[in-house]
Amino acid sequence: MPKSIRAKCAVGKYHDIEVEDDVTITADYENGATACFITTTGEFPGTNRLEITGDRGKIVVEGRTMTVIRLEKPEREVSATAKESFAFIPFNKEEVEIDGRSTAHVGIMQNFTNCILHGEPLLSPGYEGINELTISNAAYLSDWTGKEITLPMDEELFYQMLMERVKTSKVKTNVAPSKIEDLSGTYSARWHGNK
Repeated sequence: MPKSIRAKCAVGKYHDIEVEDDVTITADYENGATACFITTTGEFPGTNRLEITGDRGKIVVEGRTMTVIRLEKPEREVSATAKESFAFIPFNKEEVEIDGRSTAHVGIMQNFTNCILHGEPLLSPGYEGINELTISNAAYLSDWTGKEITLPMDEELFYQMLMERVKTSKVKTNVAPSKIEDLSGTYSARWHGNK
């Protein structure tokens, strides 16, 4: 879990909805690491990309490919000892094809079912859901206050500000019936993973 969160959450930027549809979250960790999470519903087909950068290289996962870059020397060591600015560091680059297929939401639900029926280990245990919700709530609170939020956050302030928004929430009545999809028992094709 991060030690602090700062976020910008745009509500109804691309769609006539009362929830965020464009979000940027930055997080700071006790060990000095930082993270950035960006998501939006305002693009299609969208981009799913994970990048992890460290002192000895980086891993980039995008689509069905994972790119692994390994530096021959640690970046911090070269930066501290090099006589020139932005010294070149020799590196090896390898692209790895990812086996299997992405199952997204459906896969997580199937894993949950398999855990109950067959004892399969959970991909996303309950405590991770609580951690996710804590980060999400801290992001809202950061956006609402315009401030960086230290974790654990002020849950009373979050609840108070949430209830202020609940009071002014409006039911959408201008949604054309032809735009409402019957998704009972299934997910729309947009939320399925890559086949």
